[in-house]
Amino acid sequence: MILFCCAMYCEAVPLIREYKLRRNGDNILLEEYTDENGEISLIIIGVGSVTAAAKVACELTLLCSKKMNTDIHIVNVGVCAGTKELRGKIFLVNKITDANTEKSFYPDMLYKVNIPEISLFTCSSPVSVIENNSFYDMEAVGIYTAANCFLSPDRITFLKIVSDNGEERITSQYITSLVEQNISYINEVCSLLSDTMRIQPIYNVDWDMFNEVCDRLHFTVSMKNEFKQIVKYASLNGQDIEKILNQLPETADKKQGKEILDELKKRIV
Repeated sequence: MILFCCAMYCEAVPLIREYKLRRNGDNILLEEYTDENGEISLIIIGVGSVTAAAKVACELTLLCSKKMNTDIHIVNVGVCAGTKELRGKIFLVNKITDANTEKSFYPDMLYKVNIPEISLFTCSSPVSVIENNSFYDMEAVGIYTAANCFLSPDRITFLKIVSDNGEERITSQYITSLVEQNISYINEVCSLLSDTMRIQPIYNVDWDMFNEVCDRLHFTVSMKNEFKQIVKYASLNGQDIEKILNQLPETADKKQGKEILDELKKRIV
């Protein structure tokens, strides 16, 4: 499944039209749109990292509880601030930096598309001064940190279209037109993701050992799901999973297990 995340409805309109999405009235928690086959969904996540993180986490919790064996790939489509000469251009984000904490995150680029790559800064408020070769939004860090609790970095994609330089006033109609102009690039990315998801990867993992380790570490269901994503990611990258599992100690409670899980995520992902 491809899950589109858009901060504003005006960003989502071209995607709703292109993929023939309809409002999902069963989802009372979020503004969600889905196709008739259940292969594409879209949620409106609001402006700002905190709101974005909460809504992405809520949606992924719902999806993972219903579709435990279904691949999910998040694609954030939206506008960002950049220099005037790049207005209307679409970019693929390979690095996200929290402008407040200076902490950086790296969506994993496991495929190549005909879209230039950029580094993106996420700010807590709109910027008014744009430095050369810099790009700014207000949601990416929130989306990434929430999604990364459920998905590996190769399943989180950011497509950003430069809309303004921080000084201009822009309309919702203008934003919609920018997404419409770049719909072919969005289609290219989604086609690649769909092709990738149809190929079932082979993970070099002893799942009986995996379950034993989860019990030993007192993992909750959500912690076990997060650990499974980490292990799958490590397996696809050629790491020795048996060695990793054997090195994990027994813990006294789930609090210690959570500490080990967080350390593993930093080391492996």
